[in-house]
Amino acid sequence: MKKIYPLSLLSFAFLLSVMACKKATTETDSQTFSLKNKAMASGPVSGMVAPVTQTYTENVGSQAVANRLIQSNHNEMLSTGYYVAANDSIYVTVAQVSGTRLPQLVLGTPFRDNIRPVRTYYTLQVGLNKIKADQYGGMAWVKYVSSATPAASASLSFGKGFKPVPYFKKNVTSHADWLTMLDSLSNVPDVIIETDRALVVARRDDAITYKTDDQQLLSTKIDQIVDAEDAFSGIDGSTTLHTKGPYKYLITVKDPANSGDYMAAGIGIFYIRSLTYRILQNANVGGVLGWGLWHEIGHIHQQGPWTWTGLTEVTVNLYAMAAERYFAVTPSRMNRDGKWTSVDNYFAIPQASRNFNGTISNANDTRLGMFYQLWLAYGDSFYITLHKQTRTENPSLTTDAAKMRYFMLKACSISGKDLSDFFKKWGLPVTQSVYDEITALGLPAPTTDLTTLRD
Repeated sequence: MKKIYPLSLLSFAFLLSVMACKKATTETDSQTFSLKNKAMASGPVSGMVAPVTQTYTENVGSQAVANRLIQSNHNEMLSTGYYVAANDSIYVTVAQVSGTRLPQLVLGTPFRDNIRPVRTYYTLQVGLNKIKADQYGGMAWVKYVSSATPAASASLSFGKGFKPVPYFKKNVTSHADWLTMLDSLSNVPDVIIETDRALVVARRDDAITYKTDDQQLLSTKIDQIVDAEDAFSGIDGSTTLHTKGPYKYLITVKDPANSGDYMAAGIGIFYIRSLTYRILQNANVGGVLGWGLWHEIGHIHQQGPWTWTGLTEVTVNLYAMAAERYFAVTPSRMNRDGKWTSVDNYFAIPQASRNFNGTISNANDTRLGMFYQLWLAYGDSFYITLHKQTRTENPSLTTDAAKMRYFMLKACSISGKDLSDFFKKWGLPVTQSVYDEITALGLPAPTTDLTTLRD
């Protein structure tokens, strides 16, 4: 597929208003863009920016991908490489390449354009579409999904009103061309860095600040984060079920810049402006300061059937630590930030009084210790198998008790060990019947007390 970028429809409370959906005015006669309009679309550095004409291929929605992988939903927008000013008139010519369904044009970037209640979606038709942009404008995207079997493709030619943005594409754009675009395309506020696995949206003035950095290496490191976390999740392409989705992660600067930190949501991942140096400098992306981005990408990989209440900010760090190991960052975060101390303090409590799900000092750090000890004992293969079996079985679990039972039984069967003592020492609040099921597996106990493991 030629252009695959993400957009996602998962709503948050602040996005629960009705989406604006407008129908473009179209002309399907012999009207075509003039050379003048093409020049306007291409801008002053036409050999470097996004092409005037781009072909997009329909795909399943990102929620369908999330359902298959048993993980969180994320962005499904496809990039155009163009920006549209508020209230401007824009022209886009559409041609059906295959099938019968057409994409939508979308204005606005999640989190980046917080002045708008929701993005604006424009229904397109074959021919020349004349569109009046909304009062907000913003980056132009394409949505091209179907609940049926995807079988369509279309080409879009961006004409009047579409302003090219500085657009770095991995393995395509040279550093010299990137510098030229940053200097020449001064009438747009944002830039895009497109990697194999992500679309990074940053402010143009911040991109200029970090323009001497190696964007090619930056792109590679961002891809390595996603790939490392995919590998830990068993997304290895061994079957269709375990194949990565077609969409790219949207990582965007947030506006206003003074609220929040990082956050992952069904519509993308945001970072606040003051953290831009951690996103646009490759040394930081692949170093200790990359943790925030590793963590947020980890949220997309979490699987619901074994993420019970209180674990959202716990198991996410298993994926971040997979990236940490990939980049050979040492010592591990567990050691570097003294997190084992929280574990030691927890085990100082009498066993009968321990409740893994109860009120615990430094709860996230402490609970992570249990999951990390399983990694110390059984390695990546333990979690790879857990993810793949969860996808294959696709259990429908709605209660914490059911999710704990599922995880405990899976941990025993995957490790080949009776982990009853381990879970009892950790104080998992389950009924005796769960331990009876573990005993029925007929597995030997570990030769080592896993609760004593430290890295």
